[in-house]
Amino acid sequence: MPVKIRLSYLIISISALLLTLCFVACRPKNDHYVIKGVIHNLPPDIKKIYLEQVLVNTTTVIDTATIQKDGSFEMNGFLNELSLCRLRLTQSGYIYIIAKNGDDISVDMNFNAIQSYTVSGSAASSSLKTYQDSMVYYRLKNTQLTNLLKATTTDDSIGKAEFKNIEEQVKILNTHSYAYTMHYVDTAKNPINTIFALDVNPLPKENYYYFLKKYSDNLSKNYAYLSLALQFSDRVKEELIITTLNPLVKPGATAPEISLPDRDGNTLALSSLRGKYVLIDFWASWCRPCRAENPNVVKAYNKFKDKNFTIYSVSLDTRKVDWLSAIQADSLAWPNHVCDFKDWKTPPQDAYGFSSIPYNVLIDPDGKIIGSNLQGDDLELALKKALEGTASPSSPKKAHTKPAHHKPAKALS
Repeated sequence: MPVKIRLSYLIISISALLLTLCFVACRPKNDHYVIKGVIHNLPPDIKKIYLEQVLVNTTTVIDTATIQKDGSFEMNGFLNELSLCRLRLTQSGYIYIIAKNGDDISVDMNFNAIQSYTVSGSAASSSLKTYQDSMVYYRLKNTQLTNLLKATTTDDSIGKAEFKNIEEQVKILNTHSYAYTMHYVDTAKNPINTIFALDVNPLPKENYYYFLKKYSDNLSKNYAYLSLALQFSDRVKEELIITTLNPLVKPGATAPEISLPDRDGNTLALSSLRGKYVLIDFWASWCRPCRAENPNVVKAYNKFKDKNFTIYSVSLDTRKVDWLSAIQADSLAWPNHVCDFKDWKTPPQDAYGFSSIPYNVLIDPDGKIIGSNLQGDDLELALKKALEGTASPSSPKKAHTKPAHHKPAKALS
């Protein structure tokens, strides 16, 4: 090849390289994000950190970085929109940040205490961290008071007075927590902060859906360009429809009758248990969240079965062998088990209007509804109030942090 031609190729190659470098170096800073940080006490087997975009029903990995020997890492990429993200090390080891193109975010994490991280370079992420820290305090105090309630006997006037005193402390604590959340939501400058606070923390149950609808309508109207805002608004609308499907399932109303075959094929009516406090428990052998909740139901039964209390279990199973095997495996020792093997088409599903399991309804000896969707500590405390002479409980709001098996959605026509 002649020298002049080779020289021309060399000049063209160098020019192309310079143009590429110039494009990268001169790219506007707000065209991409930078997320960097350091992780202390990192186990040697963890080599990568993942950036995930969090939506209402999905979490998607959008970037990955190799962690250096000194624990440092850096990510540099492009986001399609303002996003709620997770920086994840393990399945349960992650932190939340809010990111957009143009952000230069720095985090400092300790693997042994991941939630004690610090973040800078993103006002929204710093605000989110402050809010989470405050809610950790409220949850810790709530747990302490709940444990005191569970340990307090109400067999005499002193015990009853102490129980009511602790209950009052719980109400005051919850009032402060609600007020803090509402103030945070009202003053948050970033819509992602608003959605996070509304989604993961409790609001006053008597106004729960009013608050959700108020803010979700605002989000969908003013932030229609955000996927998370639209999905959150759609989910709230679905929940509002569910809550208005059956106005009968409210405290004080008579529980709808259920008459289904028991394990021997004989019809067992819910009304046959009148005179007792009854927990109507909807579940299925194939429902993992139900099976995970069963130990709490068994614990409640064993604790209160001698105090005029029993359980009426309604299974959504389709195979008798699976149903009976799960009853035995989970030690569901009460006698009242029914199933018509119709899955979600069982009549009680329409009568009680639930769309996910586990789900339950607590009724008094007259068949009047005391509360619904009572799980974990809520179930034990509700039974304690009802059976040991203290005030009747009300139903808690749906707990978004607890997994449930949902009724399959109908296909769009």
